[in-house]
Amino acid sequence: MIVRRLHRLRDIGRVRPLGAPPWSLVLVLMFLSASAFAAPLLPTNPGTTWRYSMTEELGKGLTISNLKSDADGKVRLSVLYRLDGMEDVDGKELLKFEMHRAGSITNTDLVTVDEHGITCWARIRGEQTSPSRMTIDRWFVPGTGIVKDVTTMRGTDGDLLERISLELAERPKIENRPEVKSEAASKRLSVTFANDQFGKPSSTFSSDTPQIYVRWQGRRLRKGGKVKAVWIAENIGEDFPQGYKVDEASATVESQNARGAFTLARPEDGWAVGDYRVEFYVDDVFVDAAKIKIVK
Repeated sequence: MIVRRLHRLRDIGRVRPLGAPPWSLVLVLMFLSASAFAAPLLPTNPGTTWRYSMTEELGKGLTISNLKSDADGKVRLSVLYRLDGMEDVDGKELLKFEMHRAGSITNTDLVTVDEHGITCWARIRGEQTSPSRMTIDRWFVPGTGIVKDVTTMRGTDGDLLERISLELAERPKIENRPEVKSEAASKRLSVTFANDQFGKPSSTFSSDTPQIYVRWQGRRLRKGGKVKAVWIAENIGEDFPQGYKVDEASATVESQNARGAFTLARPEDGWAVGDYRVEFYVDDVFVDAAKIKIVK
C-alpha cells in the first residue's frame, strides 16, 4: 500500500535549507492542476538542477555496505535531480529528469508539465522494493518544485525498513551534467553475513551457530531476474576437496533495488571448521564473492 500526502508551502523560506533528491522524489504522480497556482509549477529549462540534502535511515540490522554512515547510523549525501532535456517516446515529447547520487543515475523519469499539471509517464529505473508499505510526504512550492520529501518504507510487520528524507538546499538553477561513473564499476550486489536476520554483520561464526544469514542488497537489477548464492568449502579438512560445493540458493528479483536473505542451516553434526566462500551470481553471471570462517 502506498500513502501519499502532499503539503503546499507558500514560501520556500519556511523549509530548512538543505540538499538534493534521491529516488523517491520523482514518483511525481502528483497530477497538480496548473490553474491552481499563479506561477509555473516548476522550471523546465534544460539543465535545471535541484540540489537536496539526503538523509537515509535503515531499519535494525540492515546496512548499505558501499555507503558510509555517521555516528547515528544514518547516511547523509548531497544528491541532485536534473532536467537533462527532451526525449521522444512514440511521437510524444517528454521532459527527461535524472536523479544523480554518488556518481550514479539512480532513476530516469519522463514527465510532462502543462495545464493539466505534472504527469510522470515512465520511470526507467525504480527504487521501491515490493511489497513494502510506503508512505510519502511532500512539500511543493509553485515555481520551484518539491522542497521537501520524506519517504518511509515498512515491512509487513510494521517495522521500519528505510526512511529517506530530502530537503532542498537552494533554489533550482542551470548546471552542467555531473560526471557519471561507469556502471560496470558500481557493485550490483552488497552482501553481509550474520547469525540473525537483523544481527550485527560478521565474517566469523562458531561451529554450533544454528543458522547463518546471507543478506544481500541489489542495485540496478533486472525485475524478474535471479540472484543466486553458492556456498563453497575452501579448506575444511581432508574429507572434503577444495572447492567443494556445499549448497546453493536463488531468489527472484522483484525490483531494481531488491533486497533479501538466504539462510544456511547448521548440519546435524555442526559446521565443519574451516574457510568458506559464498559466490554471488546475477542472472547466472558471477558478480562477487565473500569469505567467512567457521571456528570451534
